[in-house]
Amino acid sequence: MRTPWFGWFLVAAVCSIEGGALADPSASKKDPMPPEEPAAPVKKDEPAKKDEPAKKDEPAKKDEPAKKDESKDAAKAAKKEADELLALTADPMFGKADRMDGDELKGLVAFTFDDGPNPDTTPQVIEALKKYEVPATFFIVTQRIVGKLGEKSREILAKELAAGFGVASHSVSHPSIKGGNDQLFAKEIDQSIRTLAKEAGRPIGLFRAPFGAIDANGRAWLKKRGLTEVRWSIDTLDWKAKNHDALRKKVVGMILAQQGGIVLMHDVKTITAGVVGDILDDLEAENCKRLVDKKDPIWPVSLHYFVHDGGKKRPVPAEVQKKTDAYKANFFKRCAARPKPAAAPPPAPEKKDSKDVKKSDEAAPKKESKADAKADARTDSKTDAKTDAKTDSKTTEETDSNADAKASVKKTDSNAAVEKTATKKSAAKKSAAKKSATKKKTTVKKSDSKTAKKKPKKPA
Repeated sequence: MRTPWFGWFLVAAVCSIEGGALADPSASKKDPMPPEEPAAPVKKDEPAKKDEPAKKDEPAKKDEPAKKDESKDAAKAAKKEADELLALTADPMFGKADRMDGDELKGLVAFTFDDGPNPDTTPQVIEALKKYEVPATFFIVTQRIVGKLGEKSREILAKELAAGFGVASHSVSHPSIKGGNDQLFAKEIDQSIRTLAKEAGRPIGLFRAPFGAIDANGRAWLKKRGLTEVRWSIDTLDWKAKNHDALRKKVVGMILAQQGGIVLMHDVKTITAGVVGDILDDLEAENCKRLVDKKDPIWPVSLHYFVHDGGKKRPVPAEVQKKTDAYKANFFKRCAARPKPAAAPPPAPEKKDSKDVKKSDEAAPKKESKADAKADARTDSKTDAKTDAKTDSKTTEETDSNADAKASVKKTDSNAAVEKTATKKSAAKKSAAKKSATKKKTTVKKSDSKTAKKKPKKPA
């Protein structure tokens, strides 16, 4: 069967229509392939490129001047603080000096007391020092004088200052600052100076490290603050002492042996409060004795006498020297007013053996009889001579007017004298005879006893 002609014409038309749809994309909306132009979204990211100024940290650059200002302010504050501290340590008498060790001088002694004030013990120390007119320096632990609990201690501090005693820093809470850092130094040294200077109303130029423990860093800090370090040469160890008399003797002995120095004691200890007066009394007694023996006393002085700059002694303030001179001038009166020492008891008699006592008892009567005989003879002769002289003088006076009576009296006196002389001679002969007889008896007894000892014993 043949295909009609119009059939071929229809096929050709359909093919031409389909070929045009493939060539023109807009001819069909159901094309599954995505268009090329919308597939390029990168071009739409251009606003992100516009945000690039955030990467340049422009706000950070604006903060740099603020940081510099803050560092400058901190430096200014630190300098201001340092200047304020220097004003609190600007002590012309003690500040910025060499370290005091106590062995700089001889013949002078300075008493120092640590760790106070203590309301229970420090007042007793103050009274003892005032009684003996002895200067001293108190190294204060400043936590004792702050707050409500420090009210009584502040009153004691005021009494120390009113009595003319020196005060110095001994830290805030008494820790060891050896090996410490700047934070510890600021807390324990700087803060103690602020507190103490305010309470004392004067600059504080002296500092003593707790336990005496301090290293190069700590000393550099003290130098930066203008503080002078104080140590000691006479360590009494009173903080562990138990016996009153032993501590008293020890401290005085150390002062005399070292010819003075800086004495370290603790006014917070009960034994120290009780023994200080006795120590000062013993020292005064020794100095009075030295004056009598024409020796130099060991004068009690303040720490002013131990201050040196580069090894050279710093001049003692005039008012301090005046006090020392007044003490020396009044010292002779103090010595005169002291009670005289009690006389030493007589030595006990030596004990003798029983044999020695028997021998002395046997020999005593013989010696006494000889002495008595001599004394009797001397007395008789003196008595006779006196009586003869008196009789002669009386006879002469009575017979001056009558020559005959005078002659008879002389004859009578001569006869009496002859009789007395004869009597004396006979008495002397009798006593001599008795003595010889006594000697013979004693010699016979001795010879008998000797022969009895020499005779051999008969055999049993």
